[in-house]
Amino acid sequence: MEVTVCFFEADDVEPAIFGTPSKPATPLGRYRTIAGTVERIDPIYRELQFSTGDKNALGKELPVIIRFDDILDLSGDGIVDIDEYLGIEKD
Repeated sequence: MEVTVCFFEADDVEPAIFGTPSKPATPLGRYRTIAGTVERIDPIYRELQFSTGDKNALGKELPVIIRFDDILDLSGDGIVDIDEYLGIEKD
């Protein structure tokens, strides 16, 4: 399935601002939008494995793995609203 996904990508260099016991650390990073093919949906680990066709310096294509909690927006053909999927009629 071809989709476009906007997700939060944490910064590898500076992963979080130090927090206090009353206020947890805030992750640093950016929102990234990519388009590609869904290879696998893992409901146990709550991850989406995604293929963009981009290759590393050695010519190997590496998948992008996105946690469900990091997804801001997901769009594409064949994506169904959860209420429609479950057969819930809207009033």
